[in-house]
Amino acid sequence: PTCHLIPPYLSLRLDGRVRGSGVGYPPWQAFVAQLPPVKGMWSGLLDGMDGRVL
Repeated sequence: PTCHLIPPYLSLRLDGRVRGSGVGYPPWQAFVAQLPPVKGMWSGLLDGMDGRVL
C-alpha cells in the first residue's frame, strides 16, 4: 500500500529554543508576525527571547 507521510515542521527562536512545531505546512503568516525586530545580522543578545509561542 502507498503511505502518505505528512512532513513535520519546527520553528526555532534566535537563541535556539523551539517556538512552534506541527505537521503539514507551517503557519508562515503567524511566524512572520512574531519575528522580533532585528537591525543587524543578529543585533542584540536578547533579541528573540520575547517568550511568545504559537
